[in-house]
Amino acid sequence: MKRSEHWRLFDVFKKDTVCLDIETNGFMPESGGYTTLVGVFDGYDYQCLIHGVNLTPDTLSQLLSGYKYLITFYGAVFDIPFLERSMPQLHISMPHFDLCFGSRKLGFRGGLKKLEAEFGIQRDEAVTGIDGYEAVKLWEYARLGSSEALALLKLYNREDTVNLFSMAMLLYNKLRAQTGIEEYL
Repeated sequence: MKRSEHWRLFDVFKKDTVCLDIETNGFMPESGGYTTLVGVFDGYDYQCLIHGVNLTPDTLSQLLSGYKYLITFYGAVFDIPFLERSMPQLHISMPHFDLCFGSRKLGFRGGLKKLEAEFGIQRDEAVTGIDGYEAVKLWEYARLGSSEALALLKLYNREDTVNLFSMAMLLYNKLRAQTGIEEYL
């Protein structure tokens, strides 16, 4: 099945799905870049792996091995290649519903936060307005010892990651309806 059609597997693998979002230090792996946080959410529990604490290729591989289906937003272009370039021993090969491209198939444009607003998906007020650039700054403050910055960065990542599941359900239903299959059921 073509990667662009992996969205069709959402309903089949919903119980074995993991949403993933990363934060970085702002540089590409070839220029000293690394993943600062990896958030994962399976529809029930959110987990956060943190650089220098519990984020290693082994812990991430072990965590992902319990799932059969991946959901990201622009992860096919950024998150997964970044992880695999910065952790060469890591390989993520499960079917992947990239919500960015699913939303584009439906005519939506914009990033995750814009789509969340369009679909009425709320974020915690503490992280409303924070973007990727702010996340890089929060990591720098955390690296320098600010536990408040780390807590805010984790909350920002949690909102990004957890909201992917709700958005996947909405987009899946819209994509499915667009196929016309409902006429035959």
